[in-house]
Amino acid sequence: MARPYIRSHHASSKSIIVIEDIDCSINLTNRNKAAVNVAQGASSSGDDDGPNTITLSSLLNFTDGLWSCCGSERIFVFTTNHIEKLDPALLRSGRMDMHIHMSYCSLPALNILLKNYLGYDLGREALEEFAPLVHPVEMTPADISEVLIKNRRNKTKAVAELLEALKIRAEKKKLKKFVKVYDF
Repeated sequence: MARPYIRSHHASSKSIIVIEDIDCSINLTNRNKAAVNVAQGASSSGDDDGPNTITLSSLLNFTDGLWSCCGSERIFVFTTNHIEKLDPALLRSGRMDMHIHMSYCSLPALNILLKNYLGYDLGREALEEFAPLVHPVEMTPADISEVLIKNRRNKTKAVAELLEALKIRAEKKKLKKFVKVYDF
């Protein structure tokens, strides 16, 4: 895995700085775990020591330094699939002022995507057809958008393809459950 390298002098004013998957791109284990390791006689530094290692302290100093010099002109975006792995010092107010949970697509979100991409509003019948599929298949809004973009010029075809994609994903999920139950 390539090690991230952060240089604050390359971040100009009015920037958006994105650190994706912060829970796995930087070793930012919770200090409580490190304290337990030290108490048990294990090294808290792990195998990642070296000149390219970014510690929690380094990341906090970097972000605090950029915010203090011109914080209103920079936006930091951290993404994670495991917020519980992040140290509370990184999550506190003033460092991360807004937490946005991005879930799977819901029926109201699907309706908004259809309006935005196709100018299409699901009627009552279509809502009833989509309703049993949208939640259980666990498609992200990005997955839905990808299907809609392919046939953006033909609304009917785009909606039909989306319905087919949802049905295919639902069948795959049913098959996975069946295989798990019977352990083939």
